[in-house]
Amino acid sequence: MVSRVSRISSIIARGAPSVLGLDSLRSRVVVFALLAALIPTAITAFIAYTQTRHSLTERINQELRSITTQTTGETQLWYEGVLYEARVYASAGEVRENLETVQRVGRRGSAGRDAVARLTEYLRSVQELNPEYGELVMVTPDGELVASSVAEPAPLRLRSDWLTSVRPDLPVVGDPYWEDAFSAPIFTIATSVSAADARLLGILIAKLNLSPIATTRRSPAGILSNHIPGESGEVYLLDDAGHLIISSRASSRALMNTNVPAEIRQMLATTDKPSVRYIGYRENEVVGRLLRVERLGWSVVAEIPVEEAFAPVTRLRNLTVLLVVGVFLVVGFIAYRLALVIIRPLDRLSKGAAEVAWGDLAVELPATGGGEIGYLTQVFNYMVGRLRAAREELEATHEDLREKNEELERLSVTDALTGLYNRRYLMGTLDHEAQRSERTGQPFTLIMLDVDRFKRFNDTYGHQAGDQVLINVGSVLREATRVVDCASRYGGEEFVVMLPETDVADATDVAERIRATVSERPLIVDGKEAVVTVSVGVAEFPTDGDSVQSVVAAADAALYLAKKQGRNRVTQAKRKSSTKRSSARASDSSTPA
Repeated sequence: MVSRVSRISSIIARGAPSVLGLDSLRSRVVVFALLAALIPTAITAFIAYTQTRHSLTERINQELRSITTQTTGETQLWYEGVLYEARVYASAGEVRENLETVQRVGRRGSAGRDAVARLTEYLRSVQELNPEYGELVMVTPDGELVASSVAEPAPLRLRSDWLTSVRPDLPVVGDPYWEDAFSAPIFTIATSVSAADARLLGILIAKLNLSPIATTRRSPAGILSNHIPGESGEVYLLDDAGHLIISSRASSRALMNTNVPAEIRQMLATTDKPSVRYIGYRENEVVGRLLRVERLGWSVVAEIPVEEAFAPVTRLRNLTVLLVVGVFLVVGFIAYRLALVIIRPLDRLSKGAAEVAWGDLAVELPATGGGEIGYLTQVFNYMVGRLRAAREELEATHEDLREKNEELERLSVTDALTGLYNRRYLMGTLDHEAQRSERTGQPFTLIMLDVDRFKRFNDTYGHQAGDQVLINVGSVLREATRVVDCASRYGGEEFVVMLPETDVADATDVAERIRATVSERPLIVDGKEAVVTVSVGVAEFPTDGDSVQSVVAAADAALYLAKKQGRNRVTQAKRKSSTKRSSARASDSSTPA
């Protein structure tokens, strides 16, 4: 744009003697005023255009970086949650006992058929609790089907060596594929079921439906739909071969057959730029960014169409051209009469443009009255005001995004019913506290409590009353614990409190206080008092267990002993106590909320 203005200036200078009659002072003032008005305006417009384009590019890069980072993190959390739940379901005592029965007596006898029936019922109950599971299958170590959550199991699609690859610490993950039986993309994982002596009893295979489900945590589609860039942007997942898995717009067989070329994936993965401009799989020009989900082997790609992304710059360019042309015509018309008056306002305008170019958006040029110069000053002030408002809006958007991220982090570690920490947060805290205890030599203690006869309470008073019991227990735990303690809902009607730097004697006092407070707060149901009690087990690390799993098992065994001794009591862990739950404990349990 500057070079074009220079060429125009040279042409005017060469043709000035014959056309404009530059021998007169007035003509020279007109030409000088025209050039003096045009050149600063063109430079100002060019600087504003450049700065706006740079600012818009930075905003697009920041948006794409934020979206890919958040989506990758949430997808990683979803994957880890899926693996954790699969291990939990595969390690259930009921699963091991029935598989051992099948392995011992076969499936043809009465005991074998009963064991298969129990396994089938267990798989169906797990599927009912987890809608994202399209199908659950249990097979023997040699791949023979034992039980399924559906009447007609669909063929399994895992890699050829999956039977020899699956281990307790390394589940086998299949490639995503389209399943016609569910009309949805499917993601398969296989987890081993081992006996107490580490003998392989069977393999639990879960088919996860990747289509949209109610909550973001339970579905990649929900994660993608929460992070769509712009109005017509798109976020999608790729596998290592470049095939699309699922998109924020839709999921279909045709979509999963779509492949992003290797050169585009290579460019997205290796470039040093925060975003890349290329032709997307929909044959439109886009600005995109790729971030790999390391443990899963997938990649998150966020794209915005170039036309939408740079629409403000296009409008600014057109406005700049119109502005320059308008200034050229207007100043040429009035320069003869207002040449001396124009010099001073243009000087202020030039300085204001320089300040804007250096990032000072607090510039506010004073009004110069009517006329074209006054109009130009108003346009400049309006443009600077728009830039200033855009900066304030961007800062407000960043602050809102930060607050939402904090709220999302809080919800991810909190139980929705009781307001306590959830089991995932507890296990992470226990791992951290165990490492700290090993470094400092300070013990920590676990208090595990269970609401007595909770199933009978639910059957008698209803699940809403049962939920109120859990809320009341959560309130008691918050009142009885310190800020540094970790009170959490372990599952169903079970709660766990971790007390850092506390021995078993002090923890027993706390547990007794919790037990007494719960029993002294009856629940009013239909005008009647319903007394609620809890049984409590206490275990100390590392005295009662030198690992997180063993100290949890010790606290659970102490809780079982409290149940066995009559409930509504506190029991300390005993050395070498059995952690197997009896039927008395099972009668208190209910379906986890």
